Amino acid sequence: MASNAELTDNDITQLVIYAAQQTAKTWSRLSSKRKYPAYGDPQEEEWSETNADKWTCGFYPGMLWMVYHFTGDDQFLTWAERLQDGLTEVQHNRSTHDVGFMVFDSFGWAYRITGEKKYLPIIRTAAESLMTRYRPIVKRIRSWDNKGWNQQPGDDVTHSFLVIIDNLMNLNLLFWSAKQFTQPAWYEAAHAHALGTAANFLRPDGSTFHVVEFHDETGEVLERRTHQGYADDSCWSRGQAWAVYGFTESYRHTRDPELLRAATRAADYFIDRLPEDAVPYWDFNAPVEEGREQPRDTSAGAIAASGLLELSLYTGEKESRYYGQAQRILKSLASDTYLTRGDPKAKISSLLLYGTIGNPDK
Repeated sequence: MASNAELTDNDITQLVIYAAQQTAKTWSRLSSKRKYPAYGDPQEEEWSETNADKWTCGFYPGMLWMVYHFTGDDQFLTWAERLQDGLTEVQHNRSTHDVGFMVFDSFGWAYRITGEKKYLPIIRTAAESLMTRYRPIVKRIRSWDNKGWNQQPGDDVTHSFLVIIDNLMNLNLLFWSAKQFTQPAWYEAAHAHALGTAANFLRPDGSTFHVVEFHDETGEVLERRTHQGYADDSCWSRGQAWAVYGFTESYRHTRDPELLRAATRAADYFIDRLPEDAVPYWDFNAPVEEGREQPRDTSAGAIAASGLLELSLYTGEKESRYYGQAQRILKSLASDTYLTRGDPKAKISSLLLYGTIGNPDK
């Protein structure tokens, strides 16, 4: 029986209906069927749109596939295929680790939902593209190509190899493709990257760094810092959510106990620092200023809740803790405080309010 902090079956049904309505409304508001919604101001009807070269471009096609899966409405299938067509060339993009986000959240869902084999060559090529960013000596997949990002005058950036915590989320493409296409080297690369992330991004208290710079010939850690968090030694909540979700997903594929330990450490830190309503602030360590509350990040909450639900399947005595905390987060996100339908002034066709894409007021 559902507790007061748990979504009921009727709650979930109503949320799916609302998600379908908002997803359809977004389709009607796109300026072009070769543009992809990224973020928006709640007081504006228009989305900030991107081309098929930004890390978020696969998300909305993925939403269309999911809504089709849950509703069976062929209109969403038609829209998903039409918008996804514009992402076909992304499979060849070797300039970003986010090819996993971009292709597996679109073509990956297309295959898993429909079973259509026409999507497989695109997924395979995307995995091949991602593998070009793997450096065996470092045992990591490079995230960013801009060597010496945030460098100081006089810094030697010749051997800079940048990795961000977000990169865990792109490993699913390699793990899945390794099995689908019988490519054990892809599995080994993804596994090595996940273990390296656990070893070099997790602090003793379970919090995470955002960016780690390695030496591209030795794998030595050169520096740890942040790009989207409050400070180099703070904990950006969406990065922590990537860790909860990403380590859990990597454990699913590998059953490596070290990755399960990493997932639980990241999860415990996240849970223990949630505010009363369970929706995290954008950074767990950003100072509280008098008369000004730090921005929330509902996207961090949603990502972590998804990871916690899966983590609860693997953790025995902690199952009720992780499942219960996931439900606590989701219940709050589904309330009128955070769902767009609860704000009569909200015009944007999103599902949630208060997503913090980045907070420049550090």
